[in-house]
Formats: sequence, structure tokens, C-alpha cells
Amino acid sequence: MGFEEEPPERIKIALITFAFDNGEVINLLKARGSAIKFEKFDRMREINAQIEKVKTENLEKLERPVSAFLTFENEEGLNRCINYNQTVEDDPDFEDYRTLLDEPIEILEASEPTDIIWENRHFSSF
Repeated sequence: MGFEEEPPERIKIALITFAFDNGEVINLLKARGSAIKFEKFDRMREINAQIEKVKTENLEKLERPVSAFLTFENEEGLNRCINYNQTVEDDPDFEDYRTLLDEPIEILEASEPTDIIWENRHFSSF
């Protein structure tokens, strides 16, 4: 790509957006909003209790990001990230660089952030 022999300049990340495995909470919040909209306050209180139960039982899971979307300031940053990822995948000596918090790291090029419906991230492609 023309920069392989150049010393790396500082690659700046313009934005990091984290996604969480919180689909259950989001669905409950939608249901609570609907109950409020239709003035079903007893139902709202039931849903509030469900939300509290989910938060209490799954707080660590809800607080831990499952994806991070990075937006680089320029295309060179993206290309260097992709090349770095390929180098790490191809070389077994870099095994330690493929995990974060004991989870495997998978780097993929994402669609435009404005095309992502963040509250639907819990749905699989299936």
C-alpha cells in the first residue's frame, strides 16, 4: 500500500463505540415505555422489578463490552490495523496478542456506524 517501509506515524483513533450484551434490558425498557405510554402503571412496576432482577443477576455481563467499534482519523490507520491483524493471525509467536480479558479478539471491517442499529446488536446474523 506504499507505507510498509515507512516508520509508523502516530495512528489516531477518532472514536471508540462499545457495544454490550444488553438486549434483554433494552427489550424490557421498550416494554416499560409502552406501559407508561398507555398509562398501565401496574405493568410498569412489574417490568421495573424484572429490570432490577436482570441487573442484579447479570450486572457483570451487562457492564462488559462485547464489541468495540473504532473509527480511525484516516485510512492509513485502518489499513495498518488490518495488516497488523493479519500478521498476528499468521504467526503463532503472536498467540498472546490474540486475546483480551481471556477472550479471543476478532478484527473485522465494519459497515458505516450510521448503518448500525445499536439496540439490535444482540441479534445474530441467523
